[in-house]
Amino acid sequence: MGAEALGQVTVDVVRQLRNEGVTHQVLLMRHSARHYSNDPRLEPFMGLTDEGKRAALAFGCGLGAELPVTPCSSYIGRCIETAYLLQRGSGCRADHFNTLEEALSPFYVKDFEQTVGLILKHDLTGFIRRWIDGAFSPEVMAPADHAASVMLKFAEGHLAGETPGLTVAVTHDWNLFAVKEFALKLSHETWGKVGYLEGVLLYRKEGRLMAVNHQSQPMAVDEALLASGEATAVHG
Repeated sequence: MGAEALGQVTVDVVRQLRNEGVTHQVLLMRHSARHYSNDPRLEPFMGLTDEGKRAALAFGCGLGAELPVTPCSSYIGRCIETAYLLQRGSGCRADHFNTLEEALSPFYVKDFEQTVGLILKHDLTGFIRRWIDGAFSPEVMAPADHAASVMLKFAEGHLAGETPGLTVAVTHDWNLFAVKEFALKLSHETWGKVGYLEGVLLYRKEGRLMAVNHQSQPMAVDEALLASGEATAVHG
């Protein structure tokens, strides 16, 4: 897949809703294509590949400049790179600086070494399923439904008011596994891994928080799910 094709399905969802008159949106989105290492300790430092950089720029261009684009991201470098490049590609105002947000980070990982051990034991697919099902101690991993709630509450906060614009919130695949599972009822076993520049779009309709992605129809987010993230959905 060429760099220009990464994230195209996500751009299509953004533009389709914009064409339908939804002009105030928050996109929770995975970063672009990245490097990997066999050393888990280097995981936080793995940045974007050249393809990933080109894809992030192309993604921004695809969003267009009809509406203001405001980036925010996890504090991990590959997310910061993605946010900067898509902002540059979109041609949005230079003073819409990227902000680092705790709610977009791997805030739910409480014990990194034990988490790595669980991944090696179960492989990623099994690890994500067990996390979503609540199989891990909260001292190792905060519950996945809580993680999803924090991110959705964060998005809801950025949808306050009526000013048109798109907030692009660059995060990680684990974060989106949780959001897809609990907000859209899309299990990764059925719908696959979260791709680079894949996202879930949030907006408000008739007082409700709505979620949609390229694999689903729009769905109202469960109010009970939102309530569990109220105490911790703060800007970092």
